[in-house]
Amino acid sequence: MVVEAWTQGTIPAAYARRTLETARDTFEQEDKSINELFDASPELRADAFNSLQELKQSILRMQKGIEQSNRGQVEAEIGKLKMEIQVIKSLLLKLGE
Repeated sequence: MVVEAWTQGTIPAAYARRTLETARDTFEQEDKSINELFDASPELRADAFNSLQELKQSILRMQKGIEQSNRGQVEAEIGKLKMEIQVIKSLLLKLGE
């Protein structure tokens, strides 16, 4: 993950910020996909939408942490981001059942 590389000092902050910006833009577009994908299950759709919102907020906090050179904040957000990704994977598995 790019932000992990930034926390280790192996990539520049500008590159990490641009990567996060691209990820955030991608997740913004996923709102429509969630509505279509989870159309059959309003409860799962709400859970997926909430997780996506958490992902976007986490990305914003990581961007702010990078701007402030706050590695601790970014590392904490990496953990939160990974948890939300697991939640979304779990929701997709439930959708397939």
